[in-house]
Amino acid sequence: THTPAEADIPTDILVAPSESTTVEVAFAPPDGLQRQASLVLFSNDPTTPNGLEVPLLGNSEVPCLRLVPNTKVSYGGIKVGLCSTRPVTIESCGSAPLVIDAIGFGDDTNTDEFSFDWSQLATALPDHPGFGVDGVGPTGEHPLTLAPNDKATIELTYCPGDITEKDDEGKPLVIDTAVIEVDSNAVIN
Repeated sequence: THTPAEADIPTDILVAPSESTTVEVAFAPPDGLQRQASLVLFSNDPTTPNGLEVPLLGNSEVPCLRLVPNTKVSYGGIKVGLCSTRPVTIESCGSAPLVIDAIGFGDDTNTDEFSFDWSQLATALPDHPGFGVDGVGPTGEHPLTLAPNDKATIELTYCPGDITEKDDEGKPLVIDTAVIEVDSNAVIN
């Protein structure tokens, strides 16, 4: 919900017949979301007695990033020494290309137990040099660029390194978790 704003022009703008003029409109959104409004120009033109409405669109070309699943990736119970892999899909959900400079783990992630497999990404995007080579994902030098509505999948592998201790009720005392961090140009995440 947005409150309409009115702007009074301090002096009349005179436009001669068959001429034009420019009116500047400032747009300062509080976030990266797409916004729309109308500018209504009132004049002595008899064909527009209620004013001429000019649609305004702000942040219409913005990149957006969505991870699927977007909350938790569950591995269930896995025996020590075995590994399980789950797909994580990166979706470009905006109206401008999404450029990803890095995908990694947050500081609290045990990277001895969690890893990315870039090979599926390398196969799906052969025009992106270096993906999957020596376990390398997108970098600033070789970013991953997804057009609007494009998707790419990476594999997230979990290999538990030790047995999880449990409390008296059989619930895990410590749960192995990983936080995925993505550096991109996305305005909407």
